[in-house]
Amino acid sequence: MGHHKTRLVARLVALSLAAVMLAGCAAHFSPDSIRREITAQRGDDPVGVFELNLGRLTTALLKSAISDPGQEPAFAGIRELQLAVFEAPSADGPSIDATLIDSRGWEPVVKILDAERSGVVLIRGTGLSRWGLPDSQAQVGDLVVVGAGRKNVVYARIQGVLSNDLPDALGDVFREGGTDDLQRVLSELGD
Repeated sequence: MGHHKTRLVARLVALSLAAVMLAGCAAHFSPDSIRREITAQRGDDPVGVFELNLGRLTTALLKSAISDPGQEPAFAGIRELQLAVFEAPSADGPSIDATLIDSRGWEPVVKILDAERSGVVLIRGTGLSRWGLPDSQAQVGDLVVVGAGRKNVVYARIQGVLSNDLPDALGDVFREGGTDDLQRVLSELGD
């Protein structure tokens, strides 16, 4: 009996160490990392770029400035928002294949690739128990969306306590309206 307990404890320790080591191995996302991905896939830099970064302070100030008393703004759970739109025209097909972007440490919940567009929505959650297992109250805490069309590549990273419906909703917006609608919806989060 003691031998089995020892083996079980050793396995739990090994799994815990592996989880800790792998936690730092998640793919990093930022406007610069997407710019590098565009350059790597296309062989040239984007023609133009628009970037918007709202950190904790600016989102808090924005929430207090435009919220109605007693009513939560639509972006109440957002703690940080990065948005970048890269002008990267393509003669045929999407500017890049977003499904090829390194998503190590992220959960891909939406992948789109067709003749007109390419996109991914990646998430990481909150609400992990102290043992590193999903808690029944887990929510989306970190979301990355990259959508590419024939004219541009749209990137956003949203952090906070987010609706679990947000990943699918953003995927639907991109699938139905392409990068223009995705850019519009993401820009409205910062308004």
